[in-house]
Amino acid sequence: MGNMHQPNVPRNATRTPMRSGGASYRTAGGATYRTNAHGQVTHFQDANHTVRYDAHGRASFVQTRRGGVTTTVMRGRTGRTIDTRYGNGMRVVSYGHGRGFVERPIAGRAGYVQRTYAYGGVTHVYVYHTYSYYGHPYYVYTPAFYYHPVFYAWAVAPWRVPVVYSWGVYPWGPYYGAYFAPYPNYYAADLWLTDYLLYTSLQNAYAAQQAAAQAQANAAAAGDTGDQGYEEEPPPDNGDQSGGQQPTSMTNGQGQLDPAVKALIDQQVKADLQEMQTASNNPNAAAPAQPASPEVLQPDHTAFQVSTDTQLQYGDDETCNVTAGDVLFRNPNAQPDSNGQVSVTVVGSKPGSCPVNTQAKVEVATLQEMDNQFEQQLQGGMQQLASKSGSGGPFPQAPGTAQEQVASAQAPADLNAQTLLNQNQQNGNEAESDAETAVSASGSGT
Repeated sequence: MGNMHQPNVPRNATRTPMRSGGASYRTAGGATYRTNAHGQVTHFQDANHTVRYDAHGRASFVQTRRGGVTTTVMRGRTGRTIDTRYGNGMRVVSYGHGRGFVERPIAGRAGYVQRTYAYGGVTHVYVYHTYSYYGHPYYVYTPAFYYHPVFYAWAVAPWRVPVVYSWGVYPWGPYYGAYFAPYPNYYAADLWLTDYLLYTSLQNAYAAQQAAAQAQANAAAAGDTGDQGYEEEPPPDNGDQSGGQQPTSMTNGQGQLDPAVKALIDQQVKADLQEMQTASNNPNAAAPAQPASPEVLQPDHTAFQVSTDTQLQYGDDETCNVTAGDVLFRNPNAQPDSNGQVSVTVVGSKPGSCPVNTQAKVEVATLQEMDNQFEQQLQGGMQQLASKSGSGGPFPQAPGTAQEQVASAQAPADLNAQTLLNQNQQNGNEAESDAETAVSASGSGT
């Protein structure tokens, strides 16, 4: 299903002009088409299907709903992301072939789910607490352990002597080397953690790109384009519309990440470390009640490092993609609309991604997933600091590095995760085929 392309609007559809210059069309059968100012179809929807088309007329987003199962397929630069949600609460999300996670509710622990992530034959288990914001669910990462509070205090305190650290030779250098410009010296752990997070994200982006390229080569050899991704032609730079809240100078998508953006990430690192320090005072405290609003909408959560291939909507139903290592900025005053989407600005962009200053909308749940991944990677960075501090390591001796497990964040791995991820590819094929049939039937008046 790599060739599902833009349809034409049925002749007898009823047209309603839109302020943006595009139009909405409704057929006698109840299907809706939307076009942009150039007359290109950007959106199709009926009772059981939703399709969005990119600037090249390709179906970049497909969602089908049937038999209590909802399958969403998003095509990006690293292949397909397939998200299948079942009526029993199970969810399977695959990023290309054999990568992704399986999510299930944890029996006897209301409000908690466990995810088994699988990649390269290796599995990891993480636990999340489920909340809802105006009817839109979102998941908050629950750390498996905490360190003593003094370790988090040490991580944000300045070091007496700056540390010089070598990141070695990274295989993704030819792709993203210019984007990653580590600090020459580290005067505190939070600065090293900022570079660690960028390094890890770019490493993940490179691995995903390589895996997608190999999967596409294998598929092409077999005559199958099902998991093929799309190379994006990004939208034009539409200027800074952030109200002056974001950095005024940012990378143009071809050079290094602007230091002002790195400073935003460092601020987020410090904010998260402070939250971890507070939680570490009572690691096994009961989960907080439903908050008034998600953490990602708080004033101190404005910078979001992209963790996986993500599709953004901008302008008149247009789309573009960002990948791991790109950075989004949310104005501190920005709040979600009735669809659970909030306005963001792309402030850090690698070649091929949505360019800097793209104004877009993204679901609050998606921002929360980015924040979850950020915190998980930050946890990994703290483990590195703990293991490399003192005793001949490159970092000063750190106190309080013993771990205390969080009982509510422990869960066994799903032994069927890899099988379910492989099966999810077929779910994606069927969803795209089903949607293509629905669009064709609507256009023919059947």
